[in-house]
Amino acid sequence: MKLLLTLTAWLIAFTLSAQEENALPYNTTEPKYDVGAYYPTKEYSPLAYLKENIILAEADKNSTFSGNVSVKFTVTKRGKVKHVIALNGIPGHPSLIKAVKKALLSMPKWVPATKKGKPVSSEVFLTIPFSN
Repeated sequence: MKLLLTLTAWLIAFTLSAQEENALPYNTTEPKYDVGAYYPTKEYSPLAYLKENIILAEADKNSTFSGNVSVKFTVTKRGKVKHVIALNGIPGHPSLIKAVKKALLSMPKWVPATKKGKPVSSEVFLTIPFSN
């Protein structure tokens, strides 16, 4: 009888520890927003705006290059673009990053992200392709 009780207790303990090891992880933090920030018009994308409003430096106008500039920026709860950070650029053309930042900061207001129906600040990642 002692052997049976010992085996049963061991089996229960083994089963419980196996369940804890195999438990699925879950996200304990609430998402920062329900709906992400977006550019206000569907017909006119942020990339179209940037294509028209990025002013290249003379050195870049007269050279041949192609590649992407990736940026991260904040859209405030009022829809304003702030805190533009370049994540990568095109080697040999640092002025492109300055031109992209300047154009982003002059953009019309975005529709801000929302959390439970209220506007909140959020980060946006954008990659701008260049070919000259």
